[in-house]
Parts: sequence; C-alpha cells; structure tokens
Amino acid sequence: MSSLALSVGRIAYGKFDRIRNGAVAYTCVETNEAGHRLRRVDDPSMFESFSHLEMAQIERSRAYHYDRDWFNEGKVKARQRSGVENFADIPKREQPKILWKNEYVDRFMRMVSKGEADRSNAGMKAAIAKIAVEVNQLDCATIVRRTDEKRKKGKPVPLRKDGTPRKIRSGTATVLREPPSYRTLQRWLAIMEECDWAPEALRDKYRNCGDRTARLEPEAHESLVETAQKFATQARPSRAMLYDKLEALIGDKNAERAVVGLNALAVPSRRRLYAEIKSLDAFEVYAGRYTLDAACKKFAAVEDGPAATRIGERIEMDEWQVSLQTLLIKSRVWKHLDPKTREAVGRARWWLYVAIDRASRCVLGMRLVETPCASEAVATVRMIISDKSQLSEDSDARSKWLMSTGIGTIVTDWGSAFRAEETRRAARAMGATFGHPPVGKPHLRGVVERIFSTIETRFTGYFTGRTFSNVVQKGDYDSAANASVPLDVLARGLVRFVVDDYHNRPHANLGGETPYNAWLRLQRTNGRLPVPDTHTQRAVFGIETTCTLDNSGVTLLGLRYQNREIFEWFTHKGVTDVQARVEVASADEV
Repeated sequence: MSSLALSVGRIAYGKFDRIRNGAVAYTCVETNEAGHRLRRVDDPSMFESFSHLEMAQIERSRAYHYDRDWFNEGKVKARQRSGVENFADIPKREQPKILWKNEYVDRFMRMVSKGEADRSNAGMKAAIAKIAVEVNQLDCATIVRRTDEKRKKGKPVPLRKDGTPRKIRSGTATVLREPPSYRTLQRWLAIMEECDWAPEALRDKYRNCGDRTARLEPEAHESLVETAQKFATQARPSRAMLYDKLEALIGDKNAERAVVGLNALAVPSRRRLYAEIKSLDAFEVYAGRYTLDAACKKFAAVEDGPAATRIGERIEMDEWQVSLQTLLIKSRVWKHLDPKTREAVGRARWWLYVAIDRASRCVLGMRLVETPCASEAVATVRMIISDKSQLSEDSDARSKWLMSTGIGTIVTDWGSAFRAEETRRAARAMGATFGHPPVGKPHLRGVVERIFSTIETRFTGYFTGRTFSNVVQKGDYDSAANASVPLDVLARGLVRFVVDDYHNRPHANLGGETPYNAWLRLQRTNGRLPVPDTHTQRAVFGIETTCTLDNSGVTLLGLRYQNREIFEWFTHKGVTDVQARVEVASADEV
C-alpha cells in the first residue's frame, strides 16, 4: 500500500477557502465521511464531488492551488491594501517592518484578552512600553545604518535582491525602530480588524508615493517617442546617434517657438531616451532593424517544455543540545573507538530540532545539526508540511513517516533561531502564527520538552547491535573520518526510534492510544489543516536566483525550461536577465 493511501484523511477546508484544480476554482460546501462536495466559482449552480483519496491526489499535483480564506471579506480588503495575494509576494526589504508592526498588534491584543491592557489612550501607552522591550529583541526591530563624516544620521545599508543586507563594514550602526505612538497603534488595529488580521494589510503605501505627473512638455515627449521608434528601422541607428538627432530636433522646435514667443523645450536626458528605446517591444524592434522572417527565427521557441502543475492547529518546536559522547558511552559503542576518535567525538556538540503536533503527539520534523541557526529552523518547518516516507524507508524503519499537515500556530521559546526574521517570514507566508510562552515557564511547551526527555531515556538502547559495531570497528577509516560515522548512524537511529518506537508506543496523555493511531483518528474525525500548495512552498522556501531568458527559455542547474508565458515574455523583452525561484526538494522528493 502506498504512503499516500495510508495517509489519506479528511482535509478541513473552510467555507471561505478557494481550491483550484487547474483553471477551475471551487469553494467547499460540505465535507463528510465520503469526501468533499465543492461548488464551482465560475458557475455557482454546478457542484462536483471528490473522495478523500481523490482530493489527496489532487493536493499533491502541480495543478492544485489552495488559498486559505480567499473569499473572506477581510482578506479581500487586505489584498487590495497590500497589492499582493500572499505575504511572501511582498518584497523582502519591506517584510521586516510589516513583521515588526504585526508583533505590536498581536502582543497588544493578547494583553487585552488577558485583561493586562485596555484600549484607552493611557492603557495603550503603557502597553506599548512593555511590548517594546520584547519586540526590540527581534531581528525585525533592527535597522542597519551606515554612517560617515558626511552623513551623521546615516542611511540604510544597501540590500541584495533577496532582501538581506550587503556586507556590513566597520562604522556601521545598528539602531532600533522607534515604538509606535498610541494613535499609530490604534490605526494599525483598525486596519487589522477590517482586514481579518492578515499581516500583509500593514504594508506601507510608499510604493504609491511620488510625483507621477509628466516632466516633459507634450511637444518634447512627442519628439522623444518619435526618435525612439526610429531605433526599429532598417538603418539600424545606435542609441548615441538617435540622441544627437533628438537634440537637433528639439533645437529646431525651440527656434520655431522663439519666433512666436514661446518658452524653449527642455531636451530629454540621454538616460530617458535609452529607457524609451528599451521599453519598445523586442520582437518589433528586431523585425524593424532586420526582417520579419529574421525576427520569427530569432524568437522561435526551441521547444515546448512540459506543462507546469486539523491536526496542525498547534505545533511545538524546540532545539536540544545532543552530547554525542554521552550517547556513545550509554550505548556501549565508546569502547570500540580508538583514542583519537574519542577525542574528536568528545568535542562534538550537536543540536536536535524537533517539531511535534500537540493534538496527536506525532513528530512532524526533526533535524540534527552542528550549529543551530535560522535556516535549520526553517528547514524543520519545511519538514512539517512534507511527507517523510522516503526518510523512513532509507533508515530501514518498518513504519511509514507519512505525517504532514498545514500549520496553524508554531509555539517556540525565545531562541535566536526562532525569533529570527527568516523563520518568522517563512511561517507568516504560510498563514501560520507564532506563540512564545513567557520565559521560565517551559511547561507551557510541555509536549516538545517531554519528547527530548523521552529520546534521552529510551533512544540509547537502539545503538547496540551489529550495524553500529561493525562500522566503527572497520580498519580502513582514519580517526577523523570514523568520528563522523557514528553520527550518520545516530541520525538514522533517531528516525527509526521516532517512527517505529515512539509513534507506535501507547501514550499516557492520549489515554493509552499510540500517536500513530491518534493521527489516523483525528484525520477521520476533525481533519487536518491543508498543506500549502506547491506554488506557495516554492515562494516561501525556494532559492532565488538570476538567469538569462533567451529563445530556448531559461536554464537552471543545466536544465532548460520553456512554456507559453515564458515565451511571450521573451518576445516582448528579448534576451534579458530574469529573477527565478527554484523549488528545493522536500523530504519526500529526495
């Protein structure tokens, strides 16, 4: 039986969700034991039904798109205010400020719900002062500014295209954002309440600022356009030649205007002419400078690429330092290591990231890393929404690690990896929220804290056996290399422990039910949160890169990609650099 058939359960769609299968969009009318009854958006009188298995197959296809609360009035207003469909679509240089605003709104509303604050002016002032102490610890509250003798106030450090700062040099100042006034927080609250608490609604409207009135007189602009269009002629003039002609043309017009007492026209800049030429349709330019046949050959498509296509409510996540030396001693492998290997292993301090579903107690993500950081936390979040069957198979586990779900709230401590902007951006972009219990109260994250204790007390027995001993006793490895071999076995053993032992062992907090059975039961009764579609996953976890678009499409990692949209863009822009986002393989795709 396939992992898909084993993992089929009820997906809990909301009444405002939009489900798209290819070009057809639906809303969910009813979900029962048989499956889902969906209504078409383009024709509300038409309904279609899908079994749970059929829906699971659609969910994993390229044609599937899922938009949570798409038809909710507040979400519609949020899209109108922000100009984007998803938080991940907002330029990364704008995201830190939005996250910073959202932290103030979230924390204030939590204080109000607990009776710790009210919405009076004085109450909001006091609340802002308390919130600022916590928010200032987050990366999104920090602004990096470059200072020098000429610029005492400094200016922001330039950002890369991915939104991260460029290399920070000496003399760089790191400053904190000024907390909002109570009036500003009131305005943010009004926006969020109107927009159903969608964080993208807090996006500033600076993108709409600026004087967009025409700077050129109509006669000068007309001359500019006429001159630029001459670039697409058989004479094939250079841009420099055309600028000389533009200056001469404006000069002649100014002479005529002087006779009748009119003011002289300003000559457009060279850069303005070049920009006008660049805005011309690439296909038409080439056809004009050469021939239509030549343009058809140059812009011909080389090939047509293939067509591109509840559980989860609270997930606790934490990191734990693993002493490799202690594990090896307890598992009786230490005596097999030579002195040099023992010295190398003794210095190893590894960290284990774990994400666990509170409802079913199933482990959804687990990573063993040498150094804890935000990127590893994000990778663990990625595992939550991925099918990990391949990992369990590669680790020779008898059971399937098929658990995956959408994310409602991620509960963590105040570790640097969890308060990092990169981690919070990924979670917010998937519609998830963050929860941070107060410092010093780990019982509020008791599920994930307990799993670490369980691993420490029950896992070490899995290290004894022929496989482990045989590897470390091989004589062909040198000491430094052998020190890493037990780590590989440790990682595989961790997977086997979680999948075969922990998930199938009766759990006291589940009334003696195993986490695996609890997962299956909850899927049948309450369903699970929908997994973000592949397009959203690519937008959140994909690697941004720049590639060249030409008549063969774009080439990434040695593979060419082409489709109708890419080709149409090419015919308009010609050979040009484009931004691409490469989808990183998830655990079930490795």
